[in-house]
Amino acid sequence: MEELGYPSKVSMESFNSPNFELVANSLHWLMLRFDPTIDLVKDISTEASRVNFVKAATKLMVYIRNDNTNVLPFAKPHNAKATRTLVNEITKCGTALYDMLNVEPKFKCYFSH
Repeated sequence: MEELGYPSKVSMESFNSPNFELVANSLHWLMLRFDPTIDLVKDISTEASRVNFVKAATKLMVYIRNDNTNVLPFAKPHNAKATRTLVNEITKCGTALYDMLNVEPKFKCYFSH
């Protein structure tokens, strides 16, 4: 996350217990890195709003990555295994973003005209 420019330090220990707020903040930040114009409502005050947030973010990622991810396990607030799985998905997206950022300078000369 630090390599991608995430504004806060995040350790894997942060996910030893359910921490949906950190997951939501990371996911929201990552989505904005892919597309700063994304309008993703970050209301996670209730279980239903957390479900809606994850579904909306996943739909946007599916659109961006042209992938298929099952969001149902991530909706439960006290499911540590699902939280770790979501962290892995976020890491995959972060890796894709990191790779794109590394390729960008190579092609910058084509778009600077």
